[in-house]
Amino acid sequence: ENPYGIELWEGDKIAPYEEQDSRDYLIIDNLIEGNVLGISSIVTEHLVARNNIFSRNKEDIYLADKPVNDTITGNIFKSPTLYHIRSTSTELVNAVNNTYIPMIDSLIHNRIVGNVNWMPYNRTDEPRVQEAPPCDMAERPGVWTIYADPGYGKRADETLEWDYSNAKVGAASVKMYTPRGWDVGLNYRPGEDSLALWNLSENDTLSFYVKTLNLSSYGYQGFTIRIGNTSQGYYQYTGAAALLNNAKNSWKRYRIPLKGNSSFTRTVVGNMSLSNVNYVEFRADTWDYGYTIWLDGVQFKACTPTGIDDTPVTATFGSGCYPNPFSDKTTFWFDLPENGPVKLAIFDLTGRCITSLIDQTMPAGRYEKVFSRGKMHPGIYFYRLQTGKRLVTGKIVTSDE
Repeated sequence: ENPYGIELWEGDKIAPYEEQDSRDYLIIDNLIEGNVLGISSIVTEHLVARNNIFSRNKEDIYLADKPVNDTITGNIFKSPTLYHIRSTSTELVNAVNNTYIPMIDSLIHNRIVGNVNWMPYNRTDEPRVQEAPPCDMAERPGVWTIYADPGYGKRADETLEWDYSNAKVGAASVKMYTPRGWDVGLNYRPGEDSLALWNLSENDTLSFYVKTLNLSSYGYQGFTIRIGNTSQGYYQYTGAAALLNNAKNSWKRYRIPLKGNSSFTRTVVGNMSLSNVNYVEFRADTWDYGYTIWLDGVQFKACTPTGIDDTPVTATFGSGCYPNPFSDKTTFWFDLPENGPVKLAIFDLTGRCITSLIDQTMPAGRYEKVFSRGKMHPGIYFYRLQTGKRLVTGKIVTSDE
């Protein structure tokens, strides 16, 4: 419901809170995932963030004004779009012994900004790199994330799913619903923990199918696409809102020249080149609030989608589950790059193991494991997949609907 995972601040214009003090926050053992800001801490003192997992947030931690005696340690930071830690304060922030995925020194350095002591950090496996975009980004195991900017609209959850019953090409489309009336982004990057480092210098077009449903009689008021890198730079292509309005209840195909044109005006933010592309993000804004968008056939090069992203990834270890959320059954899938022991288990929010699904030695290959919910109560759970030195943790949601 909140674009911020955890939001902390000091002082307010509402009596009697004008002079309130804000200090001594302990944020420990959480999964903070898919937020515009994982933790926002403004004018607070002695924040301790320890043993948390930050996964695919736009920014993981933002600190401002006076982060006195703040300590950030023992956390796992996984694949933000912009920053692991960003501090605009002159106060020193102690952030040692954290784990950053993917582990590339220059990349970590780009994603930690301000007066932050982040060395030493924990070493991990060499990153898995996707050197070219897949045939169709709107197929699993690609990962899409909703980034909902704060603003007008109902305070309710967005939903994001693979829609196997409403696909234009391939096996599925990406379906997003938001109850908001503000700028909402739909962000793509490769499968679990792998890093996109695409050179698109020889590509000239981004093409995609889009279908929309809007609760407002006025329709959409904004439509942009961003192609960004690992250093906070991006190209923004601004199209007319009518392109989304024209796709109401029907699939429309659009092609964007990467150099931009009169239909999609290109602007640049920061340092950006097509030789270094890390993500793609579709952004929409509506009058009033509440809309649904489907995307399919998202391609930088003409090809025939097979329904599975089969782009080679160096030392791949993709994983995930679908559908998620689910009411009855979900299917876990993972790629095992080499022979070895595999453990897959499900835990509740207290860390109690609910069930063990796999605990055996397996040969290299791609695997799927169907899990039936049984008597589990509706709610949030976590799965843990471990193979050798690799560990993946993810969230699953069960419901009665």
